[in-house]
Amino acid sequence: MIAKGESDDKVLAAEARGVMRKKQAQLEEALAGKLNAGYRFLLKQRLEEVELLRRQIEEINTELARVMKDHVAVLRRLGKMPGIDLFAAQELLAKIGPRAAAFATADQFASWVGLCPGTQESAGACYSRRSAKGNRYLRRLLCQIAWAAIHAKRVSSRVCLHDCSRELRRRARLGLWRIASVR
Repeated sequence: MIAKGESDDKVLAAEARGVMRKKQAQLEEALAGKLNAGYRFLLKQRLEEVELLRRQIEEINTELARVMKDHVAVLRRLGKMPGIDLFAAQELLAKIGPRAAAFATADQFASWVGLCPGTQESAGACYSRRSAKGNRYLRRLLCQIAWAAIHAKRVSSRVCLHDCSRELRRRARLGLWRIASVR
C-alpha cells in the first residue's frame, strides 16, 4: 500500500496482521514519517523483485516435479527414512543418482562425501584425524538429515545426546550417517 501512494498512518496500521494487530498505536507512530516519491519508487521495485523471485521459484519447483516424476518410487523410499523430507530426498537423488551406481560400496560413498575420518601417521605418531573435504554440499545435507533423524519422534532407537559434549554430538551425527550409508 505504501508503494501505491497510501500515506495515512491510520489506514496503514489497520492493515496489520497477526500479532501486530495488538500494536496499533505503536504502528501508527512508526508509520507517521513521510516517504517521498523516490523512496516509493525504490520500494515498488523491491516488491516487484520479490514477486519475480516467487514466480521463478514456482517455475523451478514445477520443472523439478516434472523431472523427478520418473523417480517417485525412490523418493518415497527415501522419504520413509527419519529426517528426510521431500526436498532432502530430491537433493540426494540429484547428487548421487537413483541407484548410486558411481559407488561400488557404501564405504566409497562415505569417503567421497567426506564422512570417513582420515588418519595420517608416521612411525606411530598420529598427525591428523580430520575427515577429507569431500562433497561439502552433500556432507552438509547428510549432517542436517542426521540431526533431524536424531530429533525425530518416530526414530525407534532414539539417540539421547543432551548431556554430551558438542564434539561428541558432532561425531554422533557423522556416525549415524556413516552407519546408514554402510547399510
